[in-house]
Amino acid sequence: MMRTVIISVVFMVAALELTARAQDTNALKTEIGSFEAQTNTILVKGFDELGHVYANAATVTVLCKETADITHGRKEYGAALEVAEGPDPGQFAIVDEDELDSLLTGLDYLAQIRHDVTALPAFEAEDTTKYGLRLVGYCPRKDGGIRYYLQICDGRKIDLTGDQVKQLADLIDKTRDSIKKLRESK
Repeated sequence: MMRTVIISVVFMVAALELTARAQDTNALKTEIGSFEAQTNTILVKGFDELGHVYANAATVTVLCKETADITHGRKEYGAALEVAEGPDPGQFAIVDEDELDSLLTGLDYLAQIRHDVTALPAFEAEDTTKYGLRLVGYCPRKDGGIRYYLQICDGRKIDLTGDQVKQLADLIDKTRDSIKKLRESK
């Protein structure tokens, strides 16, 4: 019995370590991730929680993100999205400032997508960021409703409604406005 518990704990720790490494690899695909990978410098990371989208048992939290390199006087901006289920910390995705307009365009498109997007009976439309945040609208058959989900890398798919897609777009737009104000206050 004790041996089974120990083996289970070892596998859980290994799985968490692999997940952390996969997220670190994705973080380096973003400007902010590369910026934060600097060494021999002082980095200050600031966050402003802008709101939540409540999707079934999951909560998607959108944060405005600023990382300052104090040593060299440079800053990077973007958004952080956390998907959490229950009290445990969830998965994070980072969206660079230069991706926010494209992400908003993708969210708007998905929120308005219709069955006539293709002549075929089923479809899937997807927008993916550099980090691996996927937003998907799909219809498994022509006479069915359009469904949506959000996924970070290979994490669990979080089902969203059309209204929740619009809420997420509003929060991303709010992030863009917050960054604009931060830049103006320099």
